[in-house]
Amino acid sequence: MKFNFRHLLALAILVSCASENMAMLLDSDMEALEIAIGNDDPVGTKKAADALQTRGKLANAQIINPECVIVGEATFRPSRGDAQKTTIPFCDLKCSQVPVLIYAAKHQKIRAVRTLLTYQEIDPNQTDPKMGSTALHRAAWRGDLALMQALFERDDTDPNKRTTRDYLETPLHLAMRAGHLSAVRLLLHYNADTDARATGNNTVEHLACLTK
Repeated sequence: MKFNFRHLLALAILVSCASENMAMLLDSDMEALEIAIGNDDPVGTKKAADALQTRGKLANAQIINPECVIVGEATFRPSRGDAQKTTIPFCDLKCSQVPVLIYAAKHQKIRAVRTLLTYQEIDPNQTDPKMGSTALHRAAWRGDLALMQALFERDDTDPNKRTTRDYLETPLHLAMRAGHLSAVRLLLHYNADTDARATGNNTVEHLACLTK
């Protein structure tokens, strides 16, 4: 069997993630949860979440997210034959950990989101450590009403939570900036604060003027 660059890169990422997160990678319950969420399987999600809950691991359950950040490239030209030159990117291999609810919301797995939110250990306002946003921020930015409704099935979902990076925006800021008026109306129904100010002192009214 011949290995190409993609195979080698995948192997390098796997080895890098394994060295940093070996305990999590070897956790069969976490693996089962990741698979169930990926398949949007509520039964499998509940079974794996129950197992993690019993072990006291559900509240901080996170899924490993391997990334290859391209930082440059090199071009090689064969010394013989007529083969064309080959360009290979140089990658910085990183492995981040994503909370399970953020992971499910990111991939729009609505049934998995609903299942996870039945557990009080799962905080509906947990933030993505990389992006600084909640599942509701993601849903508002995409105008994903089904996901927003699923998140609001929990009474403690905060419609005014701010991103922890960039512009410190609420979901209402993002929905307005993206032009999703149905999402704006839904957020207002759940008492989103129209006077909240993001970085730059922008309110939702300011953004409404900018998006006209």
